[in-house]
Amino acid sequence: MRRGLEYEALFERASNDPLTGLANRRVFDDRIDGLIGSARRYDRPLTLILMDLDRFKDINDNLGHQAGDEVLVAVANVLRHTVRSTDLLVRIGGDEFALVLEDTDLKSARILAERLCRGVDKLNVWAGKSIKLGISLGLAQLGENETLKQWLERTDDMLYHAKAEGRARVCS
Repeated sequence: MRRGLEYEALFERASNDPLTGLANRRVFDDRIDGLIGSARRYDRPLTLILMDLDRFKDINDNLGHQAGDEVLVAVANVLRHTVRSTDLLVRIGGDEFALVLEDTDLKSARILAERLCRGVDKLNVWAGKSIKLGISLGLAQLGENETLKQWLERTDDMLYHAKAEGRARVCS
């Protein structure tokens, strides 16, 4: 019994980000192939959202790393309370997050992404008079013959476009 509880605690530590409580990159890597396989097998849409905080470095530089940690926790809470419990939400690292949406097409994912963007904006975190925390989101629905690498690259390109177009926005 004790050994089982110890194993469970170890597994929990290995799969969760200790700061935000979200799943970590390892969970993403462990689950993504199965999610892709299931989406293809049952001909269901699968959409990926990559997210990156805007002006987070300014938060850390101007307000300190403790404030930065508090912002990451607050953002994680906004994300967690906005998505479905069945969605795969992970903190990839630093100020980057990923969200995998099963049975969700690009149009529906965009509606959710806009809600996430507004939720982070409502945190109203400022690192200076004109430096407000935001979140940029890139979205892509898995293509029919697309590899995981291609899908990730395409989604990352969408995130880059969101950043280049002025940040705190959704690009798909």
